[in-house]
Amino acid sequence: PLIRFDLGPDDNVVFGYPEEYLIKICDSEGNILRHITREYEPIALTQEEKDAVKIRAPIQDYTYDIPQAHCAYHQITVDDQGWIFVATWEKPDKGYYYDVFAPDGKYIAKVGLLFPPVIMKKNKLYAIELDEEGYEVIRRYEYSISFSGQ
Repeated sequence: PLIRFDLGPDDNVVFGYPEEYLIKICDSEGNILRHITREYEPIALTQEEKDAVKIRAPIQDYTYDIPQAHCAYHQITVDDQGWIFVATWEKPDKGYYYDVFAPDGKYIAKVGLLFPPVIMKKNKLYAIELDEEGYEVIRRYEYSISFSGQ
């Protein structure tokens, strides 16, 4: 696992080390405001993923300790209203699943997105996608979140 983080409103930092599903939110002074935890089922690495690690390895004749399962999550994205999107290793048929948390840390839902968001501002999600010819393009989607708190 690698540390993951994003900046939220008011310069809050939303971060975690995904060895476990624990995310912390701290203010600009470093004071922890809240913790977010969630149960998760570890997702096993596929043989294809294990092979990819070996191919990218800088030393080919070295034995690497490749884990059997992915860490708890692999991306944290916070929009300008404080909604937190956490990319899990669960995959729908296409794209990625994200756990969505309200600004107060309450779990709201799991949503599927086709491409990982790069920026989320003013109810717009920006992502880098491949067009029909295989070229990368930036796409903008509009989204809205309504939640009554119940």
